[in-house]
Amino acid sequence: MKATLIILTMLASVFAASAQQPVTATAEDGRKVLLYPNGQWRLLRGSAAQVDHSVSQEGIQDHIYEFIQDYTLGSGQESIRFRRGERYRGRILMNHHAEVEVNGVSYSVPRGVLSDKHLD
Repeated sequence: MKATLIILTMLASVFAASAQQPVTATAEDGRKVLLYPNGQWRLLRGSAAQVDHSVSQEGIQDHIYEFIQDYTLGSGQESIRFRRGERYRGRILMNHHAEVEVNGVSYSVPRGVLSDKHLD
């Protein structure tokens, strides 16, 4: 009985320690990230995105859209901030979400932060 309790205690400590380790995951754009138990994430160095520069997966052409409000994506050093009035090439998807491209990387943003009409 005592030996079983010791083994169970050791197993519990091993599982608790492994639960604190970050998990490697792949983002929608193909980049590798580390996901931490507290919900934060960090981009792995040297992780390049896989981007389709011409047309979204749903066949919607790219246009230039203007941000109508400030929007921040991510947190900490990995965050990217979009400011009201900035213009980016992007697309409105059929599920009413949107994507904008910055330096060859496509970012998902809420549809409501972009102007209703494209500017090109």
